Amino acid sequence: MVVMVLQIVDWKHSGLAQSFIERQALEGFGLAGCEVHYNHYGDRGVVDVLLKRSVSGRSLWWVCELKPFLQDIGEAVRQVHRAQTYLRKSRSDLFGEEDELKFGLVLLASDHNWLAYRKHCDLFRNFQVLFHHEDARTERRIRNFQEIFEAMQAVREERFPRLEVSRVSRVFVP
Repeated sequence: MVVMVLQIVDWKHSGLAQSFIERQALEGFGLAGCEVHYNHYGDRGVVDVLLKRSVSGRSLWWVCELKPFLQDIGEAVRQVHRAQTYLRKSRSDLFGEEDELKFGLVLLASDHNWLAYRKHCDLFRNFQVLFHHEDARTERRIRNFQEIFEAMQAVREERFPRLEVSRVSRVFVP
């Protein structure tokens, strides 16, 4: 049964990758690699999709982690953060100093993924989250809904800012 589930996830993952790469090609990005490995002094990982577009003599890189089903939110966030921290350092053969790297988590547009995103949106602050659907019209509608939700979150945070809590290392009671 586990093998069957893994095959379904791999099938959905490869379908998401193919559809996403095709859509990004329409926006001028070329495929630079799939399953791109990196290793920086033992901190290693794999980037699902690496896309590149040249703009005014510079390269814009779109570094993407793809998830058809957002099971382990913490691990998905760690994968993107790990790539943000170590990819440029470990793959200097790919990137120039003037190159811009944009990191993102690409989720298959589904009710489950949207609800997980809404519930844990605070975890996704340091990178872009994109809901992908093979139908471009449906994807645009989802993206508009996501922008409205993020705007409401920003207004809420302006009205009710988070309190900074100072940490006490130890309390000694005589």
